Amino acid sequence: METIEPSNRCIHCDFSKNLRRHDKRLRRVRDMNLIHKYLHLLIHVKRWRCQNCKKLFCKPLSSVPSGSHQTYRLQEHIFEQCRATTISYAGR
Repeated sequence: METIEPSNRCIHCDFSKNLRRHDKRLRRVRDMNLIHKYLHLLIHVKRWRCQNCKKLFCKPLSSVPSGSHQTYRLQEHIFEQCRATTISYAGR
């Protein structure tokens, strides 16, 4: 899993200069089950501070929607399960 790096711009103010690395966090993201066991991905994510607007942000991940704790793959799997069965069965 990789971060999407379209450019070195702030996602809030679109300013391109003076981005400083703020810190590095561990992000826990749920993925599809592996042999009937929950699978979580632990991803190191860099956080940046814009020197123009002073806001913090993370670059988006290619496999995880912004603000989500699930991969696109898991969301698609859940959607397909709900279409093929009842919601209560898919929730197991």
